Amino acid sequence: MTDAAVPADLQDWHNLADQFSRFDDYPAVIRTYEAAISHYPDERSLYWHYGLALLLNQQPEEAQTNWLMVLAEADDEALWLAELQQVLQQAVSNHIAWGHQSAVWQIRQCLRELHSGDAENLLHLIILAVEHQTLTIEMLFDWSIVEVVQHSVIADQALLLCALERYLSVAFPHPITAELTAALVPHIQDAEAIADLILVHSQRIGHIQRYSALAQDLLQIGLQRSPQHFESLLAYSSFAQQEYDYPASIQASQQAVAIATSPMAQIVAMNALLCSLLASGQRDASFQQLLQDYRQCLVTNLSQLTLDRTDAYRLLVSTVCLPYVEDLPQPNRALQNQVVQLCERAFQAAHQSVYDRYQLAHQNRPIPEVSQPLKVGYVCRYFYQHSVGWLARWLLKNHHADQIELYIYIVNPQATPDSVQQQYLQLSEHVSLCPFDALQIAAQIHQDNVDILVELDSLTCEVTCEVMALKPAPIQVSWLGWDASGLAAIDYFMADSYVLPDNAQGSYPEKIVRLPQTYIAVEGFEVGVPTLHRAKLGIPDDAIVFMTAQRGYKRHPDMMQRQLQILQQVPNSYLLIKGIADQAVVQTAFLELAVQLEISEQRLIFLPLVADESMHRANLTIADVILDTYPYNGATTTLEALWMERPIVTRVGEQFAARNSYTMLKNVGVEAGIAWTDTEYVEWGVRLGTDAQLRQQVTWQLRQSKQMAPLWDAAKFAQSVETAYETMWQTFQQRQIES
Repeated sequence: MTDAAVPADLQDWHNLADQFSRFDDYPAVIRTYEAAISHYPDERSLYWHYGLALLLNQQPEEAQTNWLMVLAEADDEALWLAELQQVLQQAVSNHIAWGHQSAVWQIRQCLRELHSGDAENLLHLIILAVEHQTLTIEMLFDWSIVEVVQHSVIADQALLLCALERYLSVAFPHPITAELTAALVPHIQDAEAIADLILVHSQRIGHIQRYSALAQDLLQIGLQRSPQHFESLLAYSSFAQQEYDYPASIQASQQAVAIATSPMAQIVAMNALLCSLLASGQRDASFQQLLQDYRQCLVTNLSQLTLDRTDAYRLLVSTVCLPYVEDLPQPNRALQNQVVQLCERAFQAAHQSVYDRYQLAHQNRPIPEVSQPLKVGYVCRYFYQHSVGWLARWLLKNHHADQIELYIYIVNPQATPDSVQQQYLQLSEHVSLCPFDALQIAAQIHQDNVDILVELDSLTCEVTCEVMALKPAPIQVSWLGWDASGLAAIDYFMADSYVLPDNAQGSYPEKIVRLPQTYIAVEGFEVGVPTLHRAKLGIPDDAIVFMTAQRGYKRHPDMMQRQLQILQQVPNSYLLIKGIADQAVVQTAFLELAVQLEISEQRLIFLPLVADESMHRANLTIADVILDTYPYNGATTTLEALWMERPIVTRVGEQFAARNSYTMLKNVGVEAGIAWTDTEYVEWGVRLGTDAQLRQQVTWQLRQSKQMAPLWDAAKFAQSVETAYETMWQTFQQRQIES
């Protein structure tokens, strides 16, 4: 540097260095401060800045050596360290202004090394790491972030909220996430903002990332600050139920009911409570009163509700509980259709231009001049180890490529696909992994120019319902999932002559397409090694073993009593009871009934759940007879029992949910066990329990059915479905011609 270029004073040296720093020219900054130090060898601030330049020039060891040499001469080391930290803090501000994020990260890391207990600096580091997608659990532990925050006074409210929001946006499925959230929350003054922020991210963490336990923990933290946050109570109830924490689920939904003021809030809160109670298996007198109040609230207020899209998501599932408690398809489906179509109109209004564009495209869709395979798309959230995933794969696998060009839309795919989802990924060249975003899913379906779109979720997935409401395909069909949804935008519902009675059409806006024999067929199930043995359970070899294996939702008190009446009338018999529910509640209910019927509690054996479905199926062989539920039958469980060649007793009703086992038995050619009244249910149970020859006959029929029965002939079933699709397409084409 020439004498003419030498800055006039100390500030000019800093200004010159800043000019080089703006352009990341750190070698020039280093030369500048080396020259400045030669002119001002006793000026400490130059050494602080010189070390910083070395650090940003990727020379951290030299920077540390420079600073340590200066600090070694300090008569007040704390004061000198404070000076260095002040220089670094100012450098952070400068580099933020210059847009140098990498430099900001390096400087803040340096500040952390100088003062590891600076909570605000650590929060800034979290924000930066999230923005750069570099945050790891190891960093959080290395920084001792939870302990530092817990023992600090943090005044910057904007920083606190920003750090919490950024962290929750990438929250790790690890206890440290809840621990850090719990540490930050006491420092934040705005309790409502905390609850809102946690609610948004817990929904994503629980529903999209599938970490329901973490979502529940986070919501609990938010509710500790805002115990009457309505939406958080509802979400907490839902996630607690998923985690089998039934008392917590019930308590949260009870609180939501207590604070609900508007009709909309009352409806969704009462529905949440009903679902919590059903999941636990609890149905006392208060349940019946709640059900009556809920229905009245719906009927009274439904026509007056004005919904936006968010309200529609909340209201859509509000009738899902009804088939579990009563077999009244006409009034219940009428109510369901009214609710669903109100939500459907809200979805369409929220995306009116998109909806209109799709409908115009359908109207102007050209008619193919030559025959070509139909483009058929299947959209579903549950293409994994789930009842729908287990069953639907056989139809998709058996489609004929010359008739069907298969498109698969997996909603919210697993981060690591399980064995069933892996099968779906390999079934077609056209597999779309779709986010939880109805607009994106619908856009992909429309872009693929799908002819027929089949949904398998019904009311169990709000996103799929919104997709179908937008009608991205000209022909839309419901199949398999959970009865039909009742959306006006869905044209057809595939059933058979058994699963819906002859007079069912009046309850459905969708046209019922009755397939020739069965509405479902599978080629079998994966079966593991049984872990249940009579000797281990204390059951004699010559005893008759009944089994009922259903979740709490399906445990109707009337049918529990019928099952115990069967046990009462069959000597030397035992009842194995299994299913997802509040085990204490279910056990108490069964045991109280057993006392009334003078049945020894030793004859009731409550089984734990098993983690593996193949093991569950293998364990069914311990039973001589399976006792089905009503008014909501088994579906997958019935298929599994029949595949394992176990006789079943089922009570047939009027609604779709009360006729699944009936159609399955008919489609394996077995009449034994089909009951049309409660009395017949008990009679069939007693007969199958006491007549060994009849049981053997049913077992033989089930074994033989695997050779020819419609229930196990997925290839033939696929042909019947393809014929139905072809008829739907021809009808659509004819309408196009006529219009």
